[in-house]
Amino acid sequence: MTSFGQTNSLFRNVGNSTFAKANAGTLVTEAAEYDGTAWGDYDNDGFLDLFITHGSVVQGSRVPNFLYRNSEAEPSPKSLMVP
Repeated sequence: MTSFGQTNSLFRNVGNSTFAKANAGTLVTEAAEYDGTAWGDYDNDGFLDLFITHGSVVQGSRVPNFLYRNSEAEPSPKSLMVP
């Protein structure tokens, strides 16, 4: 879940009808003004990747969107995506 000016929230399906909140990693420790998220298999490797949109303008420049590529069920550092 994205948020405005606060850290994001990420929940993992534990598999028994419950979810566990992730407390570590860039995805959840970075405070920013993200607009939305979408999960999909960007690179067709069988693991869901996460795309985060960013609608802010800072000092006259649009802040870029980010793609987190998932490999072997571990998210990679974010990749810069041109808006």
